[in-house]
Amino acid sequence: IGVTNVSSLIWSIVQRYIIVRHKMGAKSPMDPSFFFRPMLFSAACPMLGNMLYSYAFHHCSMWIAICGRFLVGFGFSEVLSRHLITSCIFPTRIVPETANFILASMLGFFIGPFVGATVYLSENDLIIFGRSINNLALPGHIMSMFWLLQIVGLLCFFKRPEYKKKGDAFECDEEHLDHFEISSDTTSECNGEPQETDRLLLLSSPHTPKRNNLKAAYGSDNSIVVESLSGDDHSLNKRKLHVHTPVRTLSKSINRVRKLVFHNMALPVTLAIFAYVNLTIEVIFSSCAIITHRYFKWSPSFTGVFLAALAFAVLPISFFVAHNNTNERKLMKVTLRFIAFGLLIMVNVEALFKLALHIKRIFSKDASNVEDEKGYYDWSFGILQYVIGVGIVFICCVVSKEATVSLMSKVSPAKLNDAVADCGMIVTMISLLGKFVGDILILIVGLSHRTINTDMINSLSFCLICVCFAGYYIVKRHYFFLNTS
Repeated sequence: IGVTNVSSLIWSIVQRYIIVRHKMGAKSPMDPSFFFRPMLFSAACPMLGNMLYSYAFHHCSMWIAICGRFLVGFGFSEVLSRHLITSCIFPTRIVPETANFILASMLGFFIGPFVGATVYLSENDLIIFGRSINNLALPGHIMSMFWLLQIVGLLCFFKRPEYKKKGDAFECDEEHLDHFEISSDTTSECNGEPQETDRLLLLSSPHTPKRNNLKAAYGSDNSIVVESLSGDDHSLNKRKLHVHTPVRTLSKSINRVRKLVFHNMALPVTLAIFAYVNLTIEVIFSSCAIITHRYFKWSPSFTGVFLAALAFAVLPISFFVAHNNTNERKLMKVTLRFIAFGLLIMVNVEALFKLALHIKRIFSKDASNVEDEKGYYDWSFGILQYVIGVGIVFICCVVSKEATVSLMSKVSPAKLNDAVADCGMIVTMISLLGKFVGDILILIVGLSHRTINTDMINSLSFCLICVCFAGYYIVKRHYFFLNTS
């Protein structure tokens, strides 16, 4: 499961690299056609990956399944999608389109487990083109069909915007001209995305002509030639603006990002809490199927319904946090307490008592002496205990995540948006790294043959509790710097 986060992290870095490289060397405004090929690649890879993941069941090959999951991770195109919204949509539409993007992500987060649970309810094999498809392999085929529809949609409905061109000239209308600017990262942009850098506005000069008579031509020497037609004598005036883009090496760019991130301690604190929240959610969701099958003998469909019920709570919780005037730092502090409380509820007390009988051999690699005891969970209260604990932890994680993102948007420096790794890219990488660490934690606990790790719930819960206390200490220590009033 976790190999998807590895490929998603790699693909996110590649996405940011091609965007920055295009902006640095572009002689024309960035338009939606630039995003066509990367997004087509992001749809083709998961389509092939889901097919491999389904065929792995028929061939009984774990390596085919891993390769399929690795290709699925390349479908993560959040960096491209967010940049497409901010670069090619007018400012009046950026906020509602971003809200629609987030809403679609939340709906997908809920629909995925629900559809998977519905598919697992089918006991009969599906016959397609004379081939029998088991219900365990059917979700992969369904997702391949969805990605195929994505490819068809890109090929049929992804249109290049029609600009008025005359030679090498690019004519801007009045609505575009309101945002025509020159930044330190790009030669020029006419895309409606307000840059937060030191900028040179073409309308700053008192001799600037009327807006409807302005024409900008992109020169070949990193300059812009502005031709204006005066309304009085219809004389043609030309101005040439040279833009000197500073050349930074990779080490200097990374050092600049590091200085901007640690300029205000509130930003690294929020990033740390954001990473922990994503780690916890990943551990809860990825280990749920293993834990519920081992301790409660739940079927995959019942586990899918349980995860879908948790995911369904994301939308109302996000709506509540967005319309609540509670201070973000206070929410972070309170939710971390409740996360620790929920994790303590999940602790398998019965397993702790039985582990005490083998206190002398808890670090022994031979766990055969307690192998038959790893299916017990707090006598007859285990199911209720696990469901309540997971519910508290997940709800508090969602609340903390929303509060952290809100606070992060207030404390992040404006110059960070013009760096090689902007704030959106940093948040995406932190999220993927947190999920990756969570999957590694599950892998280590699952493969460990030591007696202390015999009970998976306790091993995961105590690790998350320790990190939660560390995060709470960081928030409490830097609580003053988290104030944005």
